[in-house]
Amino acid sequence: MRFLLLSIFFFLISCANEASDADDISDAFEGLARLKATGDSVQLESMHLTAKFTYDFYVGEHEVTEREYAELMGEKFSAADSNKPVVDVTFYDAVLYANELSKKVKLDTFYAYRTVLRDDENHAVYLEDLRRDFTNDGYRLPTEAEWIFAASQGWNPKKNAWTSENSNYESHAVCSAGKNAAGICDMAGNVAEWTNDWLAEWNDTTVVNFAGAGSPNSLNEIVLKGGSFRNAAANINLKSRGDIYTVTPAMYANYVGFRVARGALLQTSFAPASEIKADYHISMLTDYKKLRTVLGTYRAKLAFRDDETQRIGFVDFLSSSPRAIEIKDTLDAYHPAISPDGKRVAFCTKPEGISGKSALYVRDLNSDGSNLVKLDVESAAIPRWRIVAGDTEIVYVSSTGNNANETDWKKESTWSVKFSGGKFGEPQKIFAGTFNAGVSSDNQFAVSGARLLRANVNGKNAIWYGEEQACNASLSDSTKQTLFLDFGGKLGQEFSGKSYAAHEEILIADSLGKLTKMIPAPENFTFDHTEWVQSQKNFAVASLTNSDGAHTKIALVNTLDSSVTELVEGAEL
Repeated sequence: MRFLLLSIFFFLISCANEASDADDISDAFEGLARLKATGDSVQLESMHLTAKFTYDFYVGEHEVTEREYAELMGEKFSAADSNKPVVDVTFYDAVLYANELSKKVKLDTFYAYRTVLRDDENHAVYLEDLRRDFTNDGYRLPTEAEWIFAASQGWNPKKNAWTSENSNYESHAVCSAGKNAAGICDMAGNVAEWTNDWLAEWNDTTVVNFAGAGSPNSLNEIVLKGGSFRNAAANINLKSRGDIYTVTPAMYANYVGFRVARGALLQTSFAPASEIKADYHISMLTDYKKLRTVLGTYRAKLAFRDDETQRIGFVDFLSSSPRAIEIKDTLDAYHPAISPDGKRVAFCTKPEGISGKSALYVRDLNSDGSNLVKLDVESAAIPRWRIVAGDTEIVYVSSTGNNANETDWKKESTWSVKFSGGKFGEPQKIFAGTFNAGVSSDNQFAVSGARLLRANVNGKNAIWYGEEQACNASLSDSTKQTLFLDFGGKLGQEFSGKSYAAHEEILIADSLGKLTKMIPAPENFTFDHTEWVQSQKNFAVASLTNSDGAHTKIALVNTLDSSVTELVEGAEL
């Protein structure tokens, strides 16, 4: 998905003006229920924590509706559904709505930020330098503690809620399932609700005015409350604070909405940073700003194998402080490949060039590696995603062995299998021979690397690069270019006009196998594990190997200007 950046290089803070319009003043508390919480407390059972209040606050009587959202944000809505809660909004969308509501009634905005990043569907998917001022009285999202306090005033999901038992799996008009004792609707069921809190993991006895984590954790998780029309009443509770998927502020779904709140917190308590778990010990060598300058987008993810742990690590750069996360498992994982939608990772259990049977898996790209599924075939390796006629497929090979002996190589094969709804389809054979460097979406172009650079163009097999040794090949479906590494061979030296060591240059060949470009490794390093970047036809990623033979860094390579941007660093990546 392509993202657009709206450049607003100042903090968007709406200063309070003296109210001159009586309607604006009267609107300031319209639709809000006042909750007298001073001296009271709630239990955050998920953290074994008591949250005590020293202030009263207001919370929306109902979830923000489609009509309310559209009228304030200048968007179209369906008149028939205008009183249903607005859904398919990100956390950032909700933040922007709260700010606009504050401006409407001439209040200081609670949230400040520097820039807005939007996707093609106009969802806000990132707010750079997002800050919250808990001392002002502007509109905001409720804290988790406030949400629980409001919901506790007559909690009864079996009676006053739209759940999977009675909703027909769709949202309903707000307040159509009744109100609780405080006159508040739909705290349970209908749609789940964004809160203001970054997810915290913190155990304490009593905390005053608790407002979640002081900063995002490694996955940028936000607390989500209340369940929805798709949840059974028995499974909707005050304790739950998430979803079956990792809840990040850029996600949106047809069962997630929000309600607003007001109330200044003069003595706010946050979970200390030391209690926020960092899941992986890999150093970051770039940040989202620098990556945006290089790639032209903040929207980027990296997956890699850590040879020390034998596990997959990944980084989501759509964060002000991106971190590397380890998927903890007992599987020995190689060749991770991120799905086109960025939500899953495919991998196998054998590396390129080593013979033997391999298993192929797909799992969610999160710290848990949830929803693990295995392809039920005898052997499958080196997965690569592609889109064919709107269907998501994985191309794989039956063996990770090298292709030096043509007879043996042709005994193995290349396959494709559809992947949809978390399940594999029926595998289909594409070629004899293992084209492990990739197959074009029309099956008219395929490349195999290690040890020779073999290709199949329009049904005809060929050996490129003068039958010299080559490896780490990767085919670009969009340009039909192939990048690969060699061993300082004759053809490479003739093209570059100089001698060089093995893997010291990335080589790029055109659709006919003709060498068109070479890119030198940074000083004191060589390349390894090269791969084209999805959706960015002029970029590749590669491991950087130091003089001791350790793959200590992963870098982004611009194949147009030959620049190299270091991304992460570890012991053996």
